[in-house]
Amino acid sequence: MTNSTTYMAILEEGEARGEALGRVLEGRSLILRQGRKRFGEPSEEILAQLAAVKAVEDLELLGERLLDVETW
Repeated sequence: MTNSTTYMAILEEGEARGEALGRVLEGRSLILRQGRKRFGEPSEEILAQLAAVKAVEDLELLGERLLDVETW
């Protein structure tokens, strides 16, 4: 069973999803750390909006925007 191509494909897909989720969580964490340093503690609304972001690319754009904005 563990040598089957289907089993291996499922494992690889799971690993890829896990890596993507890890990158999203790291991106959120970085935005929160930098934003807290610059703007203070975010509101619950901001935290909810950030939690809703699922794409690493969108988090990267938000990280860049932190350099240009004055508040959360």
